[in-house]
Amino acid sequence: MARRHPGAVTVSACVGRYGWNAADVAGRVPGNEVRELVDACCDAVVAALARSRRPS
Repeated sequence: MARRHPGAVTVSACVGRYGWNAADVAGRVPGNEVRELVDACCDAVVAALARSRRPS
């Protein structure tokens, strides 16, 4: 996504090694793509949880 929106989506400096991004959501990135980023973030967090702690 950073390639599609240079300057609007960037790798976060403090947690970039985990693949987290910073996105300018003030209209530079379409809403559907912001939702994609949020969904991917949530999926990554859930995947990192122990199976016993994951939502069913």
